[in-house]
Amino acid sequence: MEKQHDQQKQGKIAKMNTEKLNVGTTERKAEQDIYQFRNSLISQDDSNLDDMLAYCSNCVRQEIYAVLTLPPQYDKPTTIQQVLITYLMVNNPTLVHGYLTGESTMAERKSYEIQKMAIKKDIVLDKRDKAKSNWLTTSGGGMVAKGLQSGVSGWRVNGLLVFEDIYNHKVKDRKPKQINKIENMVVSTCVEISGGSDQGGIIIIDSRWHKNDIIGKIQRKEILKGFPFKHFHYPENKPSKHND
Repeated sequence: MEKQHDQQKQGKIAKMNTEKLNVGTTERKAEQDIYQFRNSLISQDDSNLDDMLAYCSNCVRQEIYAVLTLPPQYDKPTTIQQVLITYLMVNNPTLVHGYLTGESTMAERKSYEIQKMAIKKDIVLDKRDKAKSNWLTTSGGGMVAKGLQSGVSGWRVNGLLVFEDIYNHKVKDRKPKQINKIENMVVSTCVEISGGSDQGGIIIIDSRWHKNDIIGKIQRKEILKGFPFKHFHYPENKPSKHND
């Protein structure tokens, strides 16, 4: 009996190791694919974002949660916003993705850039819904891009949701109540769309301006406690002392 039990146990261990190996191989394949995909779309050097891009490439098979901290006027989010959403669209054209920022005109511009990338990768748009900000594919997926104040209520966002520059570069001019309102909008939107799909997830991209900004609160798990956010910093970007 003991010999049989040991054989069964060894069999289970061998099966688990095989499954782990398969998962690891799949992850490496996804990482390789996302790098090739990026290089086919843009020529800029984004290699310093490779580890975040590798993590986010997992969104083709599971939800991912990431916070990216960047200094002001840092233009590297192009890789995340455009390439990653287009990558997910190619892998699953039925998902609707969201992009929310502090300024609606910026949201429209980013969405239109993603739309052009999608067309370049042979994704066919629905002629009835192909505005620059909100557009759909013939497979039922698409893009919703709005100012944060508008939110995504009423839209079936079940893919990747990206927040960027939620304070709209004017945080020093805003009153505490306005800042709290903005952060509450982010929290409520995350809660509203979470769990809508087994792919996609949430990415928050912003600069640090204060130890109690939204990124600081997420790091300390004061808000969005149930979301397993992974944090990335490019380059090191510390809150200003004069804002403490």
